Amino acid sequence: MVKEGKESEKATWKGVKPDYFAAWTYIIMFFVIVFNFMLMETLGTPLIMDQLGWSKDDALFYMGVLLSVCALCSIVTFPLIPVLSRKFSEVKLLIWVGFFLVFIGRMLCIPFYGPTPLVYDVNLRLNLSRFCDQQMKNITLRDQLNYHQLNESLHKLGSYLDPDITNEMEVRQMTFDCGDDLLGCPSNQEWCNYVPAITFAQFILCFILTVIGYPIGVTLIQTLFSKLLGSRPQGVWMGLMTGAGCLSRIMGPVFVTYIYQTYGTIWTFGLTAIMMVVGLLWLLYFRRRLEPHDPYEGTQEMKDLVSINDGQKELLS
Repeated sequence: MVKEGKESEKATWKGVKPDYFAAWTYIIMFFVIVFNFMLMETLGTPLIMDQLGWSKDDALFYMGVLLSVCALCSIVTFPLIPVLSRKFSEVKLLIWVGFFLVFIGRMLCIPFYGPTPLVYDVNLRLNLSRFCDQQMKNITLRDQLNYHQLNESLHKLGSYLDPDITNEMEVRQMTFDCGDDLLGCPSNQEWCNYVPAITFAQFILCFILTVIGYPIGVTLIQTLFSKLLGSRPQGVWMGLMTGAGCLSRIMGPVFVTYIYQTYGTIWTFGLTAIMMVVGLLWLLYFRRRLEPHDPYEGTQEMKDLVSINDGQKELLS
């Protein structure tokens, strides 16, 4: 305020416009990196159920353990940011630690070779569930079950249906727990028949790289964004960034529904890898412009005043 000769703080920050290009770049990059993390968080359980053939209970339990471990890794990662920032540019850390690690994580989740996942018949599972409703809950089915066709399918799995049995334990045993124990990729996802399965090692490594890169990337984007805005009130701009993060959380489940279920893992992780590498190259190309700088620096009326006192030069700024 004193430098610029303004009478109030409001007049001071209104006189200097923020770099809109850099500001919107950070907002978009925030959307990109949060979207990639939310995708893994949303897709984690169905992915390991489909690709690894785990039951729902096992998938939920081990995903909970994995997310807890990842949270601890993030807690350890945060204190490293100030240490690294003293040695390297924050923009370079954002590019090479935040975005690059998440990009590598996406690439590692793309299955290039190997056997296809185990596939189960969704119609068989549905009919087994209907059979359980009929036997255990005494529900009259609108469409009668074709027992001959069902038993042909179950014969391959070493079981058969007996319509005379109503005991819950026996019914669940003959129907593979009403179809819940039919594991693998659902047959209505056609890509399961020809796309290689993701291995457990791939999934873990992908998740580890994501949880290292994500907290560093998100923290540095918010830090650089705040420095870019300077001393002006930041509520509206921070609201826009938060809105971008909320939008990414909305888009995650939509992406899973329409891309993963329809086109599979190659398209899902291929598209997100492209998204990450485009963001990385954009940040790399404009890295000098994205570095925070003093908005008052270089203007004639805001240069530091210099006075001579006792033969010594003293900066008054």
